[in-house]
Amino acid sequence: MNTTLNKLEQLEKLADAATQGPWEIDGKSLLQLGDTCDTLIGNIYGDADRAFIAAANPQTIKELIALCRMQHEALLMRKHEPHKADYYEEEALAKVGSGKTRDGL
Repeated sequence: MNTTLNKLEQLEKLADAATQGPWEIDGKSLLQLGDTCDTLIGNIYGDADRAFIAAANPQTIKELIALCRMQHEALLMRKHEPHKADYYEEEALAKVGSGKTRDGL
């Protein structure tokens, strides 16, 4: 497995272990609103930093990982079976958009 795929695997493990969302911004702090209780993550200064951290929640990261994996598979297919690659890419993008990927996203 190449380095990029290893990084995706590590990032996916971190996303799976993290408290699931929704993650929201509350004033000058990032507030994670989970299923059982509200948890203050910490004080984050700067509107852009708070918005980015809230947007980079575990579900979003897992969706991006799934898309990267599907695109990687499509590139491999294009190399080995070019006549099927366009169809596969369209199907992969439709699955990511609908939330029905092989990773259960």
